[in-house]
Amino acid sequence: MTAETPEGATAPTVIDKKESEPETKAQDQSTDTTTTTTDDTDNLDHTDAIVAIGNDILANGTGHSRSGTATPSDAGEEKFSFHNAEDDDFHDAVEDLPAARKLHQRLSSYSPQVRETEEWEQIMQDWERVMAEKRIQDAKLNLVEQENKRMKGQLVEAESARTDLEKESRERIQELEKANKELTSKAKDPAKEKKALTNQLEESEAEKELFKLMLEETENEKKRVELKLAQAEREKHIWSQKTEKIQTLKSRLRLKSAQYSLLSTSTSSLLAQGLDGARPDKERMRLMDQVTTLESDRSRLAAMVKDTMGSSGDRGSDSSSLDASTLSNQELVKENQKLNNELQMAKVENSLLQRRVEAIEVTLHDVRVALTNSEAHAESLEAKKYDLQDKLAATEGSLDRARIESTKYQSLHKEMLEKNDKLDREIQIIKARFEAKDRVLITTQKQLAAAKADGGLLKTIRRELESVLFDYNTVVQHFMDIQVQAMGAKALANALKRQTIDLQAQLTHYRTMLLGIKSFNNNDPIKSPTVTTLRSEFRVLLEKIQEEQNKQ
Repeated sequence: MTAETPEGATAPTVIDKKESEPETKAQDQSTDTTTTTTDDTDNLDHTDAIVAIGNDILANGTGHSRSGTATPSDAGEEKFSFHNAEDDDFHDAVEDLPAARKLHQRLSSYSPQVRETEEWEQIMQDWERVMAEKRIQDAKLNLVEQENKRMKGQLVEAESARTDLEKESRERIQELEKANKELTSKAKDPAKEKKALTNQLEESEAEKELFKLMLEETENEKKRVELKLAQAEREKHIWSQKTEKIQTLKSRLRLKSAQYSLLSTSTSSLLAQGLDGARPDKERMRLMDQVTTLESDRSRLAAMVKDTMGSSGDRGSDSSSLDASTLSNQELVKENQKLNNELQMAKVENSLLQRRVEAIEVTLHDVRVALTNSEAHAESLEAKKYDLQDKLAATEGSLDRARIESTKYQSLHKEMLEKNDKLDREIQIIKARFEAKDRVLITTQKQLAAAKADGGLLKTIRRELESVLFDYNTVVQHFMDIQVQAMGAKALANALKRQTIDLQAQLTHYRTMLLGIKSFNNNDPIKSPTVTTLRSEFRVLLEKIQEEQNKQ
């Protein structure tokens, strides 16, 4: 019966009370192992039964496996084939635990010759500490997972906030672009508009100067008319003698009245229309037409008055001699009355002309007001242009700030994503390590359940427990090897499933036998516990492990 050492070499397992027996007894052990595990009433030698049980446990692991001795080649192949695919990361994580290092230290310093119960108790306590530290690291993993969930929640909130800000920024940018387009469409080209307003202002100034000249000419015409009226007064006695000339003058004055009526009508229509709502260019054309009409009327009136005065002056001298000689006094009185009447009519017509001149002055005043309004309108357009430029500059500033904010939030979002990816990778590594530890615990639980179900093997161990003497160094070394192999097998469960099942079964039997050895050390061989007591101990141990698993 051989087992592997930690260095991978094979060494013979020493069993008490068998060191001095010949090799022939070892051959009888392999033949009697089967009968020892199946029949309680077989008459076997006590030492042969112990050796057979040991060989069966070390070679087969579980009670339902084949019987026979464990050869060095079998154990070595299993161990070396397993160590070639070992998970180094998980092994290092377990080795880093303080309780695990302490456990290995106690196992290495354990002396199987002394068989001290307290030292074995310390080994079991160290194992419990290893499991407790594993639970602590599980709790830390849970804290890390909670922190990851919290960070993910914060990331989701930041993502939603960034989405809202981007949406608001897009809406704000769209609104600003829309306002900018509206302002651009309204403003069009400020330079062209300014040039057009300047041209309109120059035209208005020219029209203003033209109306000033027209007003001066009208004043001069008024003075000339007054002079002509004074001359008519002086020549009253001449007009009294010249009925025909007066009739001619009357007809001409009636013609003048008709012309001035036309002028008054055009002036009234000009006043009725008003200048506030009209466009500057159309109003300018209309005023120019009216000024042209007034100028033509004035020139025609001046020509008619000049012709009348010239004709009356030419004929005055000739008619005076004729009237004085030919007409009587009564006829002269009548003619004088007629001339007076005609003179009164001329005065009335003169007053009408003065009123029309005043109307023309009012029209000129309205034209001046219209020009002033045009200048004010041009100034208001200039102010609006500057306001639009200020609004456009403010809009561009808002767009720049929105772009800067968007870039800032994008960089923040990228940084949060990188941090989240880093945390995810760390959590995945920690999860992998602790999942491997969880698989080890589950395997241990299954092994204990299998040991509980294996009642026949428990009976055999209980019946032969008082005489079983194994080499503790070999048992502990096998226990440690199988533990390491079980932890590594969990990381490579898919590729090494069959080897893992065998190792789990061996670990179950070794732990069962160690518990039996512990019971043997604590109790007198005569007062050793019964099979029922062992079953109750296993049941309590399984319930405790189940409770710990449920708590986790």
